[in-house]
Amino acid sequence: RNLIVWKAAAPMIPHNLNTIFIECSYPLGRQDEFLYGHLSPEHLVQELAALAREVAGVRRGLTRPDRSPAKKKQRLQATPSTPSELHDALSGMRVFIIHCKEDLSAEFELPIHTVIATQVRKLVDELRLGVEIIPAEQGMCIGEL
Repeated sequence: RNLIVWKAAAPMIPHNLNTIFIECSYPLGRQDEFLYGHLSPEHLVQELAALAREVAGVRRGLTRPDRSPAKKKQRLQATPSTPSELHDALSGMRVFIIHCKEDLSAEFELPIHTVIATQVRKLVDELRLGVEIIPAEQGMCIGEL
């Protein structure tokens, strides 16, 4: 869903852009019809994989960061890549998980932002994207973690 954003960001990663703040409101397993437009760990990892494909494409020289109108439709398609090309594609990046909804059913012992970040981290690690997943906490200092 964010392919236009990822295409614009890919050439800047990780040197000029090394941090992303993105919402992940609900933990694993929430049905799509009950997400109300929010992300769950499964969806966030799909987005991060799309970003990794774009970064890998830029590094291979297959995508261009320019905005030439003649190639608009071509630019909106995801850059094809193999799973191994995505390994460490987002190395040096930090993703802060924000906007987590409260655990009203008290299903989890840990705070929900920690649960969601742990779930995202597990899925990201399976793809070996190399990105650091951090649960944002109210009042935390995010300068140089």
